[in-house]
Amino acid sequence: TRFSSQNASEMLEIGKTGNNKIYIGNLTTNTSPKDLADAFSKKLPDVAIRDCWVSPPPSGFAFLLLDHRHNVIRACHELDGTDLCGRSVRVRPAYKNTAIKVIDIPADCGNRMLSKAFSIFGDVERAIVATDEKGNSLGWGMVEFARKNSIQRAISECSEKPFLIGREPVPVRVEVPIQEDLDVGMSDSEMLRHRLNPDNQQLVEARFVRDGPSPMESLEYNLALAWKEMADRQQALKDELEAKHKAERTEVREQHRRIFEEQLMREQQQQREMERQQEEERRRLAAEQQMALQALQQQHQMQQQQVRMQAMMEPRGMGRPPMGMGPPDMDMRGGRRGPEQEMPPNVLLPRMMMEALGQAARILEDVPRRYDPDDRPLAARAFPPAPDHFGGVG
Repeated sequence: TRFSSQNASEMLEIGKTGNNKIYIGNLTTNTSPKDLADAFSKKLPDVAIRDCWVSPPPSGFAFLLLDHRHNVIRACHELDGTDLCGRSVRVRPAYKNTAIKVIDIPADCGNRMLSKAFSIFGDVERAIVATDEKGNSLGWGMVEFARKNSIQRAISECSEKPFLIGREPVPVRVEVPIQEDLDVGMSDSEMLRHRLNPDNQQLVEARFVRDGPSPMESLEYNLALAWKEMADRQQALKDELEAKHKAERTEVREQHRRIFEEQLMREQQQQREMERQQEEERRRLAAEQQMALQALQQQHQMQQQQVRMQAMMEPRGMGRPPMGMGPPDMDMRGGRRGPEQEMPPNVLLPRMMMEALGQAARILEDVPRRYDPDDRPLAARAFPPAPDHFGGVG
């Protein structure tokens, strides 16, 4: 496996903020930080020391914070077992106990997304998602906090409540990782000190065992064969259990996918139903507005028709507007009609006829006499007497 990095600047930040400490053991009790830093700089002059801490006597160990991760590996390889400050020292990487392992990370989660997600538990120094050689996520990663109390908070809260990172409703699991030294490993001298038999300083050569004629070869072969068969059975059980877990996870993911699709279909159906109801309401309101407009137009037409009928029956008198030009609420005399004069046509028309006749009579009476030289009454001028056939006019 390898650890993915989005760009060179992110890898540089990982190198700067990561675990760049080394442990130096078997120091003399009177070693000071200045003496240790000077001795280290003489061995590796191109490596920058950012911090140096020496334990008080009689512990005899120290921690150095270096500038980059690759210098930690270099110091362990070049200084382990060498003389430093008057003693042969042991140099190992110093692992921080502020990291957690995150399992079931979704496939669409990257380093920055993982760091942002776990920053709610405390300051995150770095977060790495493990990937294969093609860059595909392996589903687990490491988060390194700045303080130890953030680890307990993250483990406690993620164990009590489901904590989701990506779009999938799969909660992540958090556990304390086992510190592994995959950079330096164990030297031959360290391995000899940890052997069961300290007197045996010779390494046994590697070999393939087979069933031989001697009892020792036969016993070694049978024991090795029993171990191999047990390991094969355990591996078969692990593969079967892993396949079962994978099938269960696939089934649960499929169920979640169907649930989300059904929920999405219900929401879309509700949206369509709401849109349909809104369209029906809009059409109903439009129909009501159209009917109200038609009723107003009909009422307006009826009023115009009544005005025209009134104007047709009204004579063209002096000082009065022409037919059809006056306001609709003017009566025959030129006055305004009140609400009490709003009558049905069967009552209004006879009264209008009587008013028209009366107005015509008044007009005839009001004609000035200066327009006619004859001083006789209008009836005498309109209807002259018949001639007297017996010699005179009657």
